Amino acid sequence: ITLTYGMLRMAKKNVLIKKLAAVETLGGINTIFTDKTGTLTENKIEVSSLSFFDETIFVEKNEQKTANQNNQLAVDKLLLISTLCNNAVIKEGRDDKQVGDPMEVSLLQFATANRINIAEIKANYEREAEEAFSSETKLMATRHKSPTGNFVAAKGAVEELIKKCSSFCKQETVEPLTDSERQLFLKKAEEEQAQGTRVLAFAYKETGTITADNFLQDLTLAGFIGFLDPPRMDVIGALQSCREAGIKVIMITGDHPAT
Repeated sequence: ITLTYGMLRMAKKNVLIKKLAAVETLGGINTIFTDKTGTLTENKIEVSSLSFFDETIFVEKNEQKTANQNNQLAVDKLLLISTLCNNAVIKEGRDDKQVGDPMEVSLLQFATANRINIAEIKANYEREAEEAFSSETKLMATRHKSPTGNFVAAKGAVEELIKKCSSFCKQETVEPLTDSERQLFLKKAEEEQAQGTRVLAFAYKETGTITADNFLQDLTLAGFIGFLDPPRMDVIGALQSCREAGIKVIMITGDHPAT
């Protein structure tokens, strides 16, 4: 597109390009801006860790994981939110077909690995409304009719979702979320992000009257899930070639700056 645009600009000045070699000289590149996900990485996102107030659990290839006895409540809520606040679909069959955002697909795969019956959960928690993800809110939330009443499931950027939370899962209880604990969670997330992990927060609400006005208020923070998207191996050589040619490469991503 850039080369074509350059040709059109020159044509407006009555310059006619006859030979491809002349067009190629327009490609004298000093800087490359490149997308990250699926370009520099394999776009094969996998759950890599679960983080709670006092514990971090590392996961290998969507294997089944449970917390120690202290945080089983939070693990159960994470799996439930991951299943409900999710628009991806995995069609089981001879060739499992995955439809949707790769991160949401990885959440369903992780839930399945942990013996969650996705179809049964979605049948028991009928979706009534959705707050779609946007670059402004950096959040996604769904409202459901549950066997015990209403249920809200939400996921999103840690620094944004934690603002909507007034409590958190602490061991087998739900405790008020104070400013000091909020800062502790933010620090914990940033430490994970600095390791190259993409981190999302997960929260829920299952008590009280849930309306459109208080959809995303007074949530309970269940914990964080960390994701890894391995880099493409051939990118290493490509980047090296660019640097040797004096070309600066800048990565563009919606990830947290620390990631």
